[in-house]
Amino acid sequence: MSRVIMLIPIGSHVGLTTTSIGLMQAITDQNLKVCFFKPIVRYYNNKNTDSTMNVIHKNNSFFCIAPIKLIYTESFFNINYISLLIDKIVSQFYRYKKKYDVVFIEGFRPTEIGILSNVLNYKIALTLNAEIVFLVKETNKMYDLFIECTYFLKKVFKEERYLKVSGLIINKINKKIINNVKKFFNMLNNKINLDTLSECSNFYHNKYLFLKVNKLRILAVIPFNAKLIKIPVTHFFQYLNAHIINIGKINFYFIENIILFDKHFFTIMDHRILNSVLIISFEQCQYIKKIYLDKIKNSNIIAILLTSTKEYQYKNTVFFDYFKKTSMTIFSVSLNTLQILSKLNSFNFKVNNTDCIRVKKIKNYICRDWLSSLCNSLESNTDMSSALFTYNLIKLSSRVKKRIILPEGCDSRIIHAAFICQKKGIADCILLGDPKAIHNIALKEGIILNKNNNIIDPKIIRNNYITRLVDLRSHKGMTIVHAKEMVKDNVILATLMLENNDVDGMVSGAINTTANTIRPALQLIKMKKTVSLVSSLFFMLLSNTILIYADCAINVVPNADELADIAIQSADSAKLFGIDPRIAMISYSTYESGFGCTVDKVRRATYIVKKRRPDLIIDGPLQYDAATIPEVAIVKAPKSCISGCANILIFPDLNTGNTVYKAVQRLAKVVAVGPILQGLNKPVNDLSRGATIEDIIYTIAITTIQSI
Repeated sequence: MSRVIMLIPIGSHVGLTTTSIGLMQAITDQNLKVCFFKPIVRYYNNKNTDSTMNVIHKNNSFFCIAPIKLIYTESFFNINYISLLIDKIVSQFYRYKKKYDVVFIEGFRPTEIGILSNVLNYKIALTLNAEIVFLVKETNKMYDLFIECTYFLKKVFKEERYLKVSGLIINKINKKIINNVKKFFNMLNNKINLDTLSECSNFYHNKYLFLKVNKLRILAVIPFNAKLIKIPVTHFFQYLNAHIINIGKINFYFIENIILFDKHFFTIMDHRILNSVLIISFEQCQYIKKIYLDKIKNSNIIAILLTSTKEYQYKNTVFFDYFKKTSMTIFSVSLNTLQILSKLNSFNFKVNNTDCIRVKKIKNYICRDWLSSLCNSLESNTDMSSALFTYNLIKLSSRVKKRIILPEGCDSRIIHAAFICQKKGIADCILLGDPKAIHNIALKEGIILNKNNNIIDPKIIRNNYITRLVDLRSHKGMTIVHAKEMVKDNVILATLMLENNDVDGMVSGAINTTANTIRPALQLIKMKKTVSLVSSLFFMLLSNTILIYADCAINVVPNADELADIAIQSADSAKLFGIDPRIAMISYSTYESGFGCTVDKVRRATYIVKKRRPDLIIDGPLQYDAATIPEVAIVKAPKSCISGCANILIFPDLNTGNTVYKAVQRLAKVVAVGPILQGLNKPVNDLSRGATIEDIIYTIAITTIQSI
């Protein structure tokens, strides 16, 4: 599985581009394939304005996933538009995720895309299951920046417990603290007492405790370095396509200022012209007195640019002769001063990251242990966010596009879901019901059905399945008269269509009860020979992960063998949808902490699963918190193979399972997809009568995948 690292800047002027390039290069040095992703980019005159992407493209250093072009509209701040934006980001991301060991995502600066910068940083990190690295620069208000990181987690990131925060990078840090870098890293490992620190004790005394409480690990401290934040003279003059008159020490200098020569030049103090380029029109050279030449020579001017120059003009000038034997770098251009200033308007005075020396400097300050951990734990990152899960559902189902029958064709939610599924290519949905009534309902809902939306009038096809129903149920005394009555039920009719291979799957339950949906399936489709019962599961789509709950709809009080069968069926279903199963057998007791027949049943079921399927990761009995929260697992079940990271929870009975799923669904506002039936020869899935359009769409997609 790929690792996803997201670098999020806190504050402005933090050196985002330089740090991104250096960090990616450091990761590449671990023999990992890295690609870069800036999810949304502002374009100006059809040109990409993102500095990091432009540097990468210029040097062909990393593969870049194509970003989404930012277009401001009135709907930009609409929550539905944001959801659509996230869907597009997921689509772009998922296309390349499996091709690279690490996907490096660069977050947005606080004002980069307006007031939604932080919101989108949160949603992207959560949706793509990214490990967050905060980037700050060292200031006198360092503690305030740390507080901002926490605010970012606890206020903007309202569900911070679902986020993965790798740590913090502090950039542009002062020399006093950098002198103690080794002490700093040792301190983080509790090898040095805080009280023994001298120079940087004031800085770290409270901050370290703050970091420890909030579990923010320092991944790098990068010193303030002029070569990391200034523009080399060579890049400046290459941009202007200038002609070299005197090369001087061109490779040793970096630009801080640009100064225009005028008659008041001699009044400028040396400290104000440190590392400056002096622009002089060639016409003014002849008016420059020796006092000015001495002033320039003895100042901190590092280069001179002569404008309005022709090649033959400067060869015999006093100005040129004066500087010929000095280390002053002198260039010339044919453009006049005004034209040069106009051209410099589009020059990027930000950090130029093409210098590999500077990138290497950044790499040297990144924590080696953290970089090594990226290699060691690639396979352990198996969680899947709900957005990736649903994207995968749509992707897999659209590849096969099976025929799914919907016997409750006159329900507005069913019509809407079928329309969307048809439009997105998720499935070829067939609405079973009166065509005129369906069209009228669709019209009221603002849905325009067309020839691609299949509608079958049950009155026309009922008689086609009477004989087959008699054959299937003759051992139960089924007669033609009785069969004629039964096929008037659309659920029974749809089940017969599935049994006869006229469709590939069935979804029902928006109007009908679970019993009315499942009973015909058990009678006509029947169970697989390899299972002892039909069970159900729910996919609980939490913000950054998927939990599977079973059984929450069918089996009232399963015994130990049946509970084991439910666990095995659920694990196999999870694998079908790309989820690596980690099963927790839920009870009111963790291991030996409680007693009773229910605990004994769960313990026995766990043993049976381990014996029948040693390939599965399973533990029990476990309480819900010990199964799902690592911090609790450390206390209650320190030796558990689940370690508080279960993604399949098997409940001891229907009362527990149904209650928990509904409580989580409603109180946490979680999308619950199901009940998904397991153990039938062909896919039949039930809906909750409170199902939303979204629930129905996902259930149709799941049914499609089950039918493959």
